[in-house]
Amino acid sequence: MNKIQSMALSAVFAVSASVFNIDTLKAQVYSQNSDIKTDFTGLQDGAGNDFDESVLEGKYPLIFFGTAYNTPSCESVFGNQKIMIESLLAQSGCANLKDEIFPIFIYPEVQGTNKNSSNISSAKKSGFEALSGDPDTVKGLAKKYGTSYFSQDADGDWKAHSSFMYLQGEGPDGGNILIYSGRVYSGQAAPHVVRAIEKDGFDCSPN
Repeated sequence: MNKIQSMALSAVFAVSASVFNIDTLKAQVYSQNSDIKTDFTGLQDGAGNDFDESVLEGKYPLIFFGTAYNTPSCESVFGNQKIMIESLLAQSGCANLKDEIFPIFIYPEVQGTNKNSSNISSAKKSGFEALSGDPDTVKGLAKKYGTSYFSQDADGDWKAHSSFMYLQGEGPDGGNILIYSGRVYSGQAAPHVVRAIEKDGFDCSPN
């Protein structure tokens, strides 16, 4: 290996390391933006009906924007969040919190045919309500929260997106109380969720 090749390889390793460190850092960041209001305008449930927001009364929506197909990373997000919610049971004095979280998966309607929409079933298995809308509606709604969709395939389906969880205040009209990376490890987010909901006024007492 000559000097130029060696320098090029070192540069690749340096960039790879910096990307890893940035991703690792993002996974640890927790923030809040109370200006982000809960909004499900233009979304339908699996039966094609407008989402009934009354089901959110007394609940804390936990929102994730993704795609319906061909994204194994989304499936890992659903599994992680299921574990996170289950971990709330282990939080001291907060055993009654688990049932107050209402996970919601929002995705653009699939435009192409014969595509594997496995993320929808994965979301439902992990306890998420799956809501969809036309791509422009979902992309616009995601932008309000702070999620970006990018890179479309030949059918016009989005192939990639940023990965964040948005925990909203109680009910259908609450403001955001916590934002964290969808790639946070299993139960890591649980204590942050507990603190955010307690700060929002939830009585975190044992059953």
